[in-house]
Amino acid sequence: MFSDLKKILCVALVLFIIFLSPINVFAAVVTYRVSDFQAPTLYNSIGPNVDVLDDTVNIDALRNHLIEGFAECPEYVDISSFKIPYNATNQTAITSYIWYETPELFHVDQLGIGYNSTYITRVYASYRCTASEYETMFSDFKKNADKLLEGVKGNNYLSDVEKALILHDRIAIWCEYDYERLENGTMPDISYSAYGVLVNQFAVCMGYALAYDYLLLQAGIDSYYCSSRLLNHAWNVVYINDTPYHVDVTWDDPVYDKNGQVYHTNFLRSTNGISSTGHNSSGNIDYSTLPTDTTYDSYYWQASDTAFQLVNNELYYIDNDAKALKKINNGETTVLKSLQYIWQADVGSFWGGHYSRLAFDGKNLLYSTPGAVYSYNIQTGASEIIFEPDLTAGSYYSIYGFKFENCTLICDVYNSPNYELTTKVTNTKTLTHHVDSDWIIDNGPTTTQAGSKHKECINCGLVSQTGTIPAISVTAKTNSTINYENCYVFTDLFLCSNIFDLISVAGNTTANVTEANNVYFGTGTKINISNNGEEVSYLTVIVSGDINGDGVCNVLDANEAERFSTGAKEPTEIEIHAANGEYSTSVTPATYQALLNKALSV
Repeated sequence: MFSDLKKILCVALVLFIIFLSPINVFAAVVTYRVSDFQAPTLYNSIGPNVDVLDDTVNIDALRNHLIEGFAECPEYVDISSFKIPYNATNQTAITSYIWYETPELFHVDQLGIGYNSTYITRVYASYRCTASEYETMFSDFKKNADKLLEGVKGNNYLSDVEKALILHDRIAIWCEYDYERLENGTMPDISYSAYGVLVNQFAVCMGYALAYDYLLLQAGIDSYYCSSRLLNHAWNVVYINDTPYHVDVTWDDPVYDKNGQVYHTNFLRSTNGISSTGHNSSGNIDYSTLPTDTTYDSYYWQASDTAFQLVNNELYYIDNDAKALKKINNGETTVLKSLQYIWQADVGSFWGGHYSRLAFDGKNLLYSTPGAVYSYNIQTGASEIIFEPDLTAGSYYSIYGFKFENCTLICDVYNSPNYELTTKVTNTKTLTHHVDSDWIIDNGPTTTQAGSKHKECINCGLVSQTGTIPAISVTAKTNSTINYENCYVFTDLFLCSNIFDLISVAGNTTANVTEANNVYFGTGTKINISNNGEEVSYLTVIVSGDINGDGVCNVLDANEAERFSTGAKEPTEIEIHAANGEYSTSVTPATYQALLNKALSV
């Protein structure tokens, strides 16, 4: 496995003279290039010297101040209000913190520290781009980060272990190690950053670690940058339930990149565990040894070398050792489908591994076999072939790599799992694969005019079908009125238990109740309207005076109206309509009196 991060040499000391008062006071600025900055030999698991800052300032407040301050690419950001004592340790802590714990500041090129005789007062910077360029770049950075965080951020159903696992896999699938440009000396500095991972999709280990740190932070998981000078390499220390573990996304992403392949050998490992995967130099370790918990050192995910997929809060994966598609939910594993395939190497000989890969197209799971890509319906358990690439390029050619990205099925076809960049590019087979949504109503039908609808790809939005919706034949009974534009049926009928006491339908139009608060159709009851068995519209029932939805106006509703009119409670849109008995926007004291009169007359 390749390592990187050709750092780390400390460079020149540059002195700036800053006039802080009528008396000349000298302020020094130490300038470093990001790729040359001298990192600590041993990184503490709570970050590179960040514990020093934690003892001095509110680190979250400092972080926000730095990110906001550097966004406009100023000459410097003033941090004098934080009153950080000037000394060599704090100077290193601040620059280390910016390089390694603020992935958003990927545009910063060089850093310097300004100070007076007591405090560090400023952080100077030079930049890779202008402020307007950074604004655009950060927009792309955030958009792609949100894409990788989809279904993970804010999901209280998933454990932190599951969130960390999904994000680990998504980065490995999304990004390719920038090996070729690293080797030929053309790799840009941006490949050392989280931007290289999230936007360019090419990076080296520093970029992987920073991007993972950023995504974990958004998901509410603490993690910190960890590195080894002996290995010229960087990864993360991740906290699960306050317990630290090593995670190395870079070494779990094959070089050269193989579509759909991601290892889990270096995920949530103890120091001894990750040392056994090659994270030592002749037995020497020069990085944090704080992760000692061995809970996950031999966990089930190490039997999988393809990405885990998150669907409806459940995790799906291929156990390559057991040759099976599996689901795991709340710690319970279910075998969904046997994948007992072999990849032939020659006459009478076969490759020893199992090379099925797993993806998700937004509706179904997709998995590869030696000769085809299958779609697996999670609800029914049925599989069908959706792509059979041309395998005639040579003898015993099979699919060894597969992923789904940007509405494209991508297969790496070769006669061996040991393919490299040139053979992979030559033999990659692709197919456009759009996944249609259900019908989307553009304009609902009315009693006098047909509506329109369409289907579109749930991934890219490409419209695949359009259609018309016949005009509906729904009319109101004498005790009701229909507001077709806003989809309401207003009525004075109390304790109604039959929707056809409110409306009439004709022809191919049908109606049925899908949401009701009780046996009576009160305010809030939803009536679905269908034509030829296809839902085309709906009506929400509004019973005049029935605020609480029990189907009748009484003193309970009058009390609610009084609370609305005095500002004691904020009414919903439906409650306002019910209080007034018509489509309206507010509740007044007069409404309360009218409601009270109606309630007393019932």
